[in-house]
Amino acid sequence: MVWRLRLYVEKPVVFQGETSDALYTLDSNNVLVPLTDISDAGIEAQGISVAKNIPPANLLAYPLKKIVGLEPSTLNVKLVPMEQIAIMKDPLVTKPFSKINAMNYTAVLLEKTRYAISPDGVTFYTYNGGTWTSLGALKNDLASAKKLAAQGMMNGLAKGTIMTLYTQLWLRFTAFSLAYGIFPTVANEVISVDQTLLSVDFADTWKKQTPAEVEIRYSSGNISFKTVAAGDYKLVYQVA
Repeated sequence: MVWRLRLYVEKPVVFQGETSDALYTLDSNNVLVPLTDISDAGIEAQGISVAKNIPPANLLAYPLKKIVGLEPSTLNVKLVPMEQIAIMKDPLVTKPFSKINAMNYTAVLLEKTRYAISPDGVTFYTYNGGTWTSLGALKNDLASAKKLAAQGMMNGLAKGTIMTLYTQLWLRFTAFSLAYGIFPTVANEVISVDQTLLSVDFADTWKKQTPAEVEIRYSSGNISFKTVAAGDYKLVYQVA
């Protein structure tokens, strides 16, 4: 889980180091930097009053002890989760299936979820209603989470056209993988993907017939098969 920190304060403040009296502020990229002017005027000019979307790791660059201001002030701190991503650990082996007819998933706050599909578990794609577009390789990191939140598909967009990805890329249907993204925008927002349902056609399977199911008779120069029950059979025999 990756979070972003938001600070709101009435008057400019700076951070004081834990092991020294050094003072620090945040630059335009929310990176902790030493204060260049430690006077009252410097704190007033370079201090923080509003800072949004601070990765908590940025505040760990220097050991900090407390927040310092020129006047008593109320500090409001909020932790808001950033974009999240979840990728299937291993692609689904599709050997038992001849095709995927449709896919659908259920979620809490569905409109704040996105997804992408991969035929190999490495490169992920989104569908725009006519063609598939590559998002490249996705990882379990913030950059990939942001990309998926911005460019991923809403639920249902490609649910009935998944197989066209394989035909467009001239790939065999051997694997299938998903990446999900969520993008909360306010504190305490609960978003989750609960389950994914695939509608598939199973590939033909082979089953060895028992004598109770198929009667086999041998005679000079020929062999005959008699099925006990009606149905579709594939009968194969080998001559030694």
